Amino acid sequence: MKIFRNVLFCFTVLSILLCCLAYLIPLENEIADGPTSDDPEIINSSIPLPFTGQLHPKHIIDVAAYKIKAGNPDNTYELFRLNADFAGFGKGLILFDFQNCGKGEIRYSDNSWLHGIDSFIVSAQGITFRCTSSSPWDVAKAPFFNGGIYWPGRRPQALPATEGLKFKSVEKGAYTITLMEPGKFSAGDRIYLAGYEEQFYGEPVNPRFFEWKTVAGISGNALTFTEPLKWNYNENWKDVEMHGWGLFGKPRIFKVPSTYPRFAKFSGGTMAKGTNANGPGYFIFKAETLICDSVTIEENWPTETKTALFINCTIGGSDLDKNVGGVYEAAK
Repeated sequence: MKIFRNVLFCFTVLSILLCCLAYLIPLENEIADGPTSDDPEIINSSIPLPFTGQLHPKHIIDVAAYKIKAGNPDNTYELFRLNADFAGFGKGLILFDFQNCGKGEIRYSDNSWLHGIDSFIVSAQGITFRCTSSSPWDVAKAPFFNGGIYWPGRRPQALPATEGLKFKSVEKGAYTITLMEPGKFSAGDRIYLAGYEEQFYGEPVNPRFFEWKTVAGISGNALTFTEPLKWNYNENWKDVEMHGWGLFGKPRIFKVPSTYPRFAKFSGGTMAKGTNANGPGYFIFKAETLICDSVTIEENWPTETKTALFINCTIGGSDLDKNVGGVYEAAK
């Protein structure tokens, strides 16, 4: 009887281990398809070449000319005048120079004043950015906020959310997907594909598999991309109800809005906690390419960003979101 109990115990332990192993293995994309030790997305020293080149702004803006000044109790109106002049897609790289604004805090009650600006550099040595909003949303009290792929609006969790369109099963390496729902797309559209919900709660969603693509052509419900797919996608993945969002889990395609910036760089400055914030001063700015150079960040939370680079930054803490393609850290 003792031998039988020992055998039964070993069998039970083995069964539990096998169940745990099965949970950890992705359904469609084998472990071999995931990041390896040679994958540049997880090696800090592998900085993408586009980040190392010289930047040539089309416009250099003296921010002080808009009457924006460190020490003013509220610069909101002036900052939104600046936004009105430069928001929009395809206006070239814009350098916002804060050097003549004095040293100290730039305060404002609305942290979305960079929303909708396509490509920019914020040069802010000696400047601390602090939001004074009393909104119930913590992200509205963060140093900056802008609309992303899931919530394109300039307000936190502003409806309607972009719920995406389902597409049929497809294997990695394919250039074409077939939509299961009608949609309007054009060649050149930026696209985000995502699927397989991992967390079953949270905002935004938490896909295991996701990638950015550009539409090369359209034929009926078929979209062809300029580059092959990185992952397999299975239309039989489970959809789950996400609080405050809707259904997610099955493969979906999202059209990236024109307000989602292609390039954002912050040079110098401090991302400070809001005056009425309960939590830390989250830095949650979304862009296709995001660079922070010599910036002090209380709590870093990259999300909905294809590639992020942090150079010589002082970061108190980080929460890496699942919607980030690659994060790099470097020192000059």
